[in-house]
Amino acid sequence: MKYIYIFVCICCQFACKNSINIELPNPPDRLVVNALLQPDSFVQVQVTLPGDMTGSGSFTYINDAIVEIWLNGVNQETLLNPYKGIYKSTHIKTSIGKEYTIVVKTENYPEVSVKQTIPTIVPITDASSKFLKIYNPERVGRIPFEMEVQFKDPANETNYYEIIFLHGTPNLTYFNGFYVPSPNGDSIFYPNDKMYEYYAQHKYTPNDTFSVELHLNEKVESDDPLLKYEFDKNITLQSLVFSDVAFNGQEVNLKAVAYQFFQDLTNTPSLNFTVLRSVSKDYYLFMKSWYKHRQSRTFTPITGESLGIEMIGLNPIGVYSNIPNGFGLIAGFSQSMIYNIPIK
Repeated sequence: MKYIYIFVCICCQFACKNSINIELPNPPDRLVVNALLQPDSFVQVQVTLPGDMTGSGSFTYINDAIVEIWLNGVNQETLLNPYKGIYKSTHIKTSIGKEYTIVVKTENYPEVSVKQTIPTIVPITDASSKFLKIYNPERVGRIPFEMEVQFKDPANETNYYEIIFLHGTPNLTYFNGFYVPSPNGDSIFYPNDKMYEYYAQHKYTPNDTFSVELHLNEKVESDDPLLKYEFDKNITLQSLVFSDVAFNGQEVNLKAVAYQFFQDLTNTPSLNFTVLRSVSKDYYLFMKSWYKHRQSRTFTPITGESLGIEMIGLNPIGVYSNIPNGFGLIAGFSQSMIYNIPIK
């Protein structure tokens, strides 16, 4: 009986469940304002209230705000209202080096006014990539590539950067023994060897065009000594965000490893693309904090289309913000991009 009694007690202990009700606090009653300014582009600003504390993605969109773009003390444009709190300019495009002020006015919240300048483009001098493992067309899964990028950092100023690695399959068509850019943009499959053979003999110039569906690599790592103080080894990165503190004014040659996911390498060879963004200090500080924020929660990887603009609508708790009396980010960037054929 002694043993039976102990057994029953243990079973009851594991079978019992206590429900605990936790009242989560309401999010702060402040505006969330997000915008990324790019050169020669119309401005898009989203205005919301903070999302709920559960992270469910539920937001209150502010559709009755007055959103303005100012330059040199003059209101250049009042943005048109909106869909889901998004306000868009229709005739003013932003330029590099000019200081713009984004102003948001609402009836029930303090006015938001943020100044931002789009940094100068720093061109990529060269970029290359190569397979790190023995090439196996039958392999399915993540393939590591060694990525290398070169650029010249402007001297006597503090610069901030983001490097994004992408991969994509160009739309090609078979012509005279080679696979060439498809004029109708239709996607097709083609053998790896033919793709490499064609590109080995025909190098494209920036004026050549073909359609490519771009995808952000699943993960990026770097042990480059120039970046050793920039990254926490425990944080999963999909881009490299850093300053020029270790190489101001120098020629830079950075290396990283980017992981791509393939379902069938035989039918889906790709080109590798390197994007070098010159970013504002606010952009830099935000992305640093955002990666830490994202690591602490379940997340969906950024798509190639968004290229880091998932901040729009982001629950603002725990990330850097430059919005006075509110949350969110208004930042600027410019970018250059170059593509290459990965070396087997």
